[in-house]
Amino acid sequence: MTLRRYQQFLNRMLSFPFEAVYHEPVSPLEDISHAVVVVAVVDPDNYPEAEGLNCRVILGGGAVEVPLVDLEVDPHSQNFEFIEDYWYWAWNGQRRDFSRDR
Repeated sequence: MTLRRYQQFLNRMLSFPFEAVYHEPVSPLEDISHAVVVVAVVDPDNYPEAEGLNCRVILGGGAVEVPLVDLEVDPHSQNFEFIEDYWYWAWNGQRRDFSRDR
């Protein structure tokens, strides 16, 4: 329920589409960075809650879904603060809540 409310809030507040960098993990110590265009934050009912929020991005000419926490937005973007706030919430508050449920 909380993820759905956050997803709805972000879809209202973010200015779509916007550019970002997606850091795709390829190993525990390495990732590959891709320039992407973010077009929406997707409905969290479509995947496990422990994944947090995903977003739909244009990558390599096609649309894919990636974790929102793996995005980096330019600090000058009007969306920067919203993405940073979500990142902080997901990794500091929400993550502890998930671990208590297990």
